[in-house]
Amino acid sequence: MKATIKTFGLLVLSFLMLLLSTSLYAQDKKYDKVIKMNGEEFNATVTDIQGDNITYVYPGETLKYTISKDEVYKIVFVSGRTQVITQPSSVMAESDKPEYLPIDQNLVAILPFNFLANGEYNQEEGFAAQSFNYSFYLKKQSSFNKKLQPTETTNQLLIKAGISSDNIRGYSITELARILGVGEIIKGTINVNLTQSNTEYTTTENKQHKYDKNKSTTTKITNENATTKDEYKTVVDLTVFDGNTGGIIWNKNRIAFSSQRDAYRATIRYLFKKTPYYNK
Repeated sequence: MKATIKTFGLLVLSFLMLLLSTSLYAQDKKYDKVIKMNGEEFNATVTDIQGDNITYVYPGETLKYTISKDEVYKIVFVSGRTQVITQPSSVMAESDKPEYLPIDQNLVAILPFNFLANGEYNQEEGFAAQSFNYSFYLKKQSSFNKKLQPTETTNQLLIKAGISSDNIRGYSITELARILGVGEIIKGTINVNLTQSNTEYTTTENKQHKYDKNKSTTTKITNENATTKDEYKTVVDLTVFDGNTGGIIWNKNRIAFSSQRDAYRATIRYLFKKTPYYNK
């Protein structure tokens, strides 16, 4: 009887030791570390990397998951090897870096304006405002103590560097200045919002005469005309930046006096005369 109890006790002890060793093994087992582009990371066992996807299994599970390579920065495998999957755009290869020009400290570039009409971005009107600003300078350049880079040159250099309205916010003022080769940069924002729309109706009467052999008749013809007049509120903001430091040299905004759609033109002329470049 005692031998039977002793044997049973040994069996229970062996089973408990087996459970403990399995638990310790599970705790000691290491996993691959997946680091995503947004900085998040998680542990998993990567089972496959093919095409545009990565297949992995979470710890303690058997179900396979996939994640796009575009979402993953790198994987640190359990072996210690690190594999970069997607290079962050902020880390640019030397061959992909834009070409920098010698800086002309007396040269100023006008960027395409950020033009918002009723809250919607309008790229073409942004270019038009940029061009109008430069055209006004050409007429008054004798009154300015700085040179302005032609807008065609500015835009061509931006396009050559791969800079567009979609990604220009990702570039600092100092970097833009080096790409454009200028000492200072002018940035403008125009907000145009429809405030009211009035329709006026006018009525006119004309007489039409008809003659025959025996009599004449007169007919009244009434015409109604409708004229719609839209009124807008326009705000123009102009900022001058130091291309060497990125700091603001001058900033001013103004509400357009006129309620017409193109009131920003007169406001640009007014603000441009207030910049440090204009000699009264």
